Amino acid sequence: MSDKDLIKNAGLKITKANLSVLQALKNNNNPLSAKDILDKLNKKINLVSIYRILERFSVAGLIKEDTINHQRQEKIYHLSSTHHHHLLCQACQKVFCIPCKLKIDLPNNFKLTKHQVQLTGLCDKCK
Repeated sequence: MSDKDLIKNAGLKITKANLSVLQALKNNNNPLSAKDILDKLNKKINLVSIYRILERFSVAGLIKEDTINHQRQEKIYHLSSTHHHHLLCQACQKVFCIPCKLKIDLPNNFKLTKHQVQLTGLCDKCK
C-alpha cells in the first residue's frame, strides 16, 4: 500500500508534511523521537508540527507511541504492528526493538491488559 493510501485510509489529509513524517518513520527500523524526525527531515518541518502530525497518526492507529525513560521521559514512535520491547543505549540514546517473549503466570482473578519493558545497556558501537 502506498504512503498516500495509508494516510487516506487512516482518515487523514494527504499533505507533504504528513507524507514526510510517515516516510521518515518507514525508513527507520528503530523507533524515533519527534526530534529524531526533525533531524531526518533536515528541519524542513517545525517541531510543533511534527508533534501534531505524530499525535494525529497515533490517534488514527497509523503508528505506535511508547515512552522511554532515560534521563527524562521521552515519547518514541514507530510503525511496528507486533508487540515488542525496547533496548536503550545509555551512551548514544539509540533505541532498538526486540520481540516480546514474556510469559508470566498470573493469578486467575487478574486480567493483564498491557505491559512494557525497557532494557538499558550499551549498543555494539558504544561498548
